[in-house]
Amino acid sequence: MPTRRTYDQNCPIARGLDVLGERWTLLILRELVGGPRRYGDLRAELPGIATNLLAERLKELQNSGLVDRADLPAPIGRTVYTLSDLGWQRVLPILQNLAWFGVDRLDPIDESSVSPLNGFLAGILLGFDRASAAGLDITCRVEIDGRRFEFAVTQGRLAGAHREPSVTITASAADLVNARLGATDAKRKAALRHINFDGDQRAAERDVIDSREPGARARGAPSAGGSSPPGPRAKTRRAETGAEAGTARRAAGVSRVLARGSRQRLPPPTRRAMALSFPHD
Repeated sequence: MPTRRTYDQNCPIARGLDVLGERWTLLILRELVGGPRRYGDLRAELPGIATNLLAERLKELQNSGLVDRADLPAPIGRTVYTLSDLGWQRVLPILQNLAWFGVDRLDPIDESSVSPLNGFLAGILLGFDRASAAGLDITCRVEIDGRRFEFAVTQGRLAGAHREPSVTITASAADLVNARLGATDAKRKAALRHINFDGDQRAAERDVIDSREPGARARGAPSAGGSSPPGPRAKTRRAETGAEAGTARRAAGVSRVLARGSRQRLPPPTRRAMALSFPHD
């Protein structure tokens, strides 16, 4: 195996580039943000990389602790590569900032050729904001044009999913891209209306309570002065109303994490109305 090149400088940037600065390395990590991938999947999504170079890069990333390799049991019997927890912690902020750096340099996007991964990167990664995720502990599934992405939000950051999702987002890649990068306000809002949120209502209530207007409280929570327990009929009406409002609360819970990746701040009512979008410069 060829000797790995190094800048041989005791500098944090140089040391970081010793690990991430080789050609193809960040693009391999980009693919693994989308979930476990087989070797053949990576080759298919990275046209131009030689098979021996891909194997070399994967080995380097494993040695650096950023990528894990797992052999799935029968009947699947496949080897897959995933981001390690260290990879989620250290690599995600780099990819997010690099994506922000590159987004204004994109060629015009043909909606018919937007890949699910690009939809995920535009709709989820670009909009994730650590500050607004503080206190959230939730697992999400995103269904984009037949491809499934799963991740967790925990300790103010994105992480690998290790349990069943409590919120599911369903959208096309084109709608996720347009919700962020649409050329007009109307186009962004139209794309946003096509993005569907669904999930466990109790998890949604737990996760959105802190994101509502000041003074708002969960439906059914006692007031500051206390109150008597509701009767059976009141409980029934409350349950029906809560079920009808569940999707809106779930959308608020997840979108408060995704809504603040804006290049400029919007007034609060506009931010709430355009939950997943950001203004186009």
